[in-house]
Amino acid sequence: MADEIIARAAAMAKGLSRYFTGKQCKRGHISQRITSNGTCEVCYSQDLTRWRSENSERIRQTEKEYWSKNKAAKNAKDRRYREKHVELVRQKDKERYARTPRDVLRKHRRDRKARVKNAPGSHTLLQLEQMFDRQKGRCAACFIKLTMKNKHLDHIFAVTRSGSNSIENLQWLCATCNLRKHNKDPFVWAQENGRLL
Repeated sequence: MADEIIARAAAMAKGLSRYFTGKQCKRGHISQRITSNGTCEVCYSQDLTRWRSENSERIRQTEKEYWSKNKAAKNAKDRRYREKHVELVRQKDKERYARTPRDVLRKHRRDRKARVKNAPGSHTLLQLEQMFDRQKGRCAACFIKLTMKNKHLDHIFAVTRSGSNSIENLQWLCATCNLRKHNKDPFVWAQENGRLL
């Protein structure tokens, strides 16, 4: 793993929330541990997921009671935030309501795949639209006009090859180019297309 090995005491002295020993936990996971209690992150996540599923009704009831008691305070806080960040709220609202459910669903699927692969970075639908405009609505590889049916979003360095999910690592390709490229290294793919010697 790329994590730096550090003892719990040293992590506490540095004020770190996580540390890494390089050793297996009691359940056999090799992952970071939580500095405050020494628990393996994977074990903690699994235990929390199990507890939430076993106590879902209790959690729902507690949340319902909390929001009914604090509705006025929450509304006031939301109002203050919206007044303070007018432009940001407008942009988020525009993004949220000006998209088709299909676009939003695709973005959620891409983000989930990236999280599963531990890919860093993120992007917004607005950034994707701006990138489409910069590409003048054409495929970045073969320059044909893109339509809704043949428009694919491609990670230049594939997420499966440690590529990021940020806007700098994305491009619009036609379906043919994207399916031919698959998860190839961009330099290898460029050579196959006669772009690099």
